[in-house]
Order: sequence, then C-alpha cells, then structure tokens
Amino acid sequence: MIERSQRRVPVPVAAASVILLVAAVLPASMMFTNGPSLATGLTGVLLLLALAYGLLRGSGRARFWTTVFSTASVVSS
Repeated sequence: MIERSQRRVPVPVAAASVILLVAAVLPASMMFTNGPSLATGLTGVLLLLALAYGLLRGSGRARFWTTVFSTASVVSS
C-alpha cells in the first residue's frame, strides 16, 4: 500500500479556488482599460489570490472569509 504524506484537496475547495482565480483575472484585465484606480484593483486581485491560496492549503480562515464574501455577494445581488 502506498502512503500519502499529503491529503488530497476536496473537490469543492478546488472548484472554489479555480473560480476565485478566474474572478481575479477578470478585474485585472478590465482594470487597465477602465474602472477603479490601479491600487484598488491590485488590492482586490491580491486578496482574491490570497483566498484561493488559503483554500488550496486548507486554511479555516480562508474558508470563513470565502463564506462571508460569497454570502455578502448573494445578499447584495
């Protein structure tokens, strides 16, 4: 039997990380044509990338903030 030193990332966490990465690319591409200031856009993109990285690493804090941001997004829309 082969032992794994690392546990596998759950599929929902991997899917949420991919969605966050795609969501980070879209504002980054639109930031250079029109939209918010460069500093605001880069801050948002870096926060999304940090959340995606935290989700891939299995951070409970990243799961909490992803839940908060997604709930706020659903409520505001």
